[in-house]
Amino acid sequence: MLVSENGRSEFGAHFASMGFDLDADVDSQAGWLAGLLHSRELPVCVVEVTGDADHLDYVYRAVSPAFEETTGMRDAVGRSMRSLRPDHEQYWFDLYARVATTGEPRSFEHIARAFDRRVHGYAFRVGTPDSRHVCVVFENCAPASDGPVLVPTDGDARLERFGATLAHELRGPLAALFNGLSIVKRSPHAHEEANWALSMMERQLTRLSGFIDDLLDVGRLGSSTLRVERDQVSLNHVVAESIEACAAAIDARRQEVMVDAEPGELVVRGDSRRLIQVVTNLLTNSIKYTPPGGHIRIALSKEEGFAVVQVRDDGTGISAEDLPHVFDYFKQGLVHQNQPRGGLGIGLSIVRSIVKLHDGSVTAHSNGTGSGSTFTVRLPLARTF
Repeated sequence: MLVSENGRSEFGAHFASMGFDLDADVDSQAGWLAGLLHSRELPVCVVEVTGDADHLDYVYRAVSPAFEETTGMRDAVGRSMRSLRPDHEQYWFDLYARVATTGEPRSFEHIARAFDRRVHGYAFRVGTPDSRHVCVVFENCAPASDGPVLVPTDGDARLERFGATLAHELRGPLAALFNGLSIVKRSPHAHEEANWALSMMERQLTRLSGFIDDLLDVGRLGSSTLRVERDQVSLNHVVAESIEACAAAIDARRQEVMVDAEPGELVVRGDSRRLIQVVTNLLTNSIKYTPPGGHIRIALSKEEGFAVVQVRDDGTGISAEDLPHVFDYFKQGLVHQNQPRGGLGIGLSIVRSIVKLHDGSVTAHSNGTGSGSTFTVRLPLARTF
């Protein structure tokens, strides 16, 4: 075993290969890790991920006394998990490989039949950036028979992806704001440079404000606390306001937005601000996924007592697999996830909820990837002029 009460010298050769200097200050990562691995209270192990995607395995490189006592695995160091427990859940091999490959820490709560435990904890990569070593800290280990096992569900996965997307989206404007502040502080007398930085910071703050508004709306919609006014609203005005709100993005991508409206105005009873939010979200979605120079068409019509607003584009389209889920919270299609403008995956969900509050409906149609998309909103018609 690499851990003993004799001090940290037994770590030296192995952790040196991971890029650690155990003679460094105790606050260093290596010293902190050594302290964890001496614990008789906290089950901790360091594993090295081996193999490829088709034959993943991991080898125990160090364990704490508490790990041995809790799991009963007293012969683990230097041996692979598949040799020790061939029936171990694939979940663990995939989890540690993902952490080793991406360097992104992961929390977990899952069954571990090899230990007959339900475990909750945290896994993170240790050593150099190209290291395949992962430190695993088990914060709680309960007998597998104690209560239900919390296994990740599809909803959990979507929520986790949403959190990662949100962090990514927020990191961009925050980094820009910090850079802008640095420019302004460094060049107090360079007015042109400072003005550019201030304008950029204002744009990024607007983005952050929009994210926060969307998140607040999700909370209100989820708790049914969102209320809508019931006034006479012209959908022609709603569309005009939405196009104006998106004008900068449309110009930046050199896109053409056309409005095709029947004669007269379409009037519904509802909340003007929220209906502008609906059309703006749909238009923003089309702008994001329509290439520069592309075309977006907004059609206004009426049919069988309903006002109809249709937003059609010639963008990336939606696959048959993703189409039934486009209005789900935290859901983004594979094509959209790989795009830098993927967003938070909640805009269309908010559209659906607001339209429902107006006793209307919204649908999506696409002939598949690369064929563009069409979103259609139907709202009860109040009257026409």
